[in-house]
Amino acid sequence: MLPPLSDDVFGNENLATIVMDCLTLPDLLTLYRLNRLLSNIAARRIAHLRPALEALASAPFNIPLRDTPYLRSLHYGAIRGECMRIFTDAITKGALANLTELYLEYNMIGDEGIKAFSSALASGARWRRFQRRS
Repeated sequence: MLPPLSDDVFGNENLATIVMDCLTLPDLLTLYRLNRLLSNIAARRIAHLRPALEALASAPFNIPLRDTPYLRSLHYGAIRGECMRIFTDAITKGALANLTELYLEYNMIGDEGIKAFSSALASGARWRRFQRRS
C-alpha cells in the first residue's frame, strides 16, 4: 500500500523512492504504460497549442513559453487590434486557461479587436473568470 502523498505529488522528493519500494512489477508496468499514454496525449495538446503560445511569446506580449500555463494576470498597454486577434486565438485554444485577470485599459484595441475578443468569449474561451472593471 502506498503511503500518503503530499498535495504537491510532483514536488515530492520521495516520490521515486515510494514508487520503487511500494509498487509491484505489474503495477510498475501499468504505470509505465500510463505514463507513455499521458505523454503522447500531452505532446499532441502541446503541438496544438504551440502556434498560439509562440505568438504570445513575441511582442507586444513577450510572455515566456514556460510561463503561459501558469499565467493568472495580464497587464499591457500596447495591445492593438491585430494583437487582440492573436490573443483571442490563444485563449480560444486554451493557451491561457488559468488567466483570471485581464486588464485592457490603456490599449488601442479598436472595434475589430473587441469583435474578435467578443467572439472568443462567445465561443467558450477557456479561462476561469472574466471581470470588467469600470
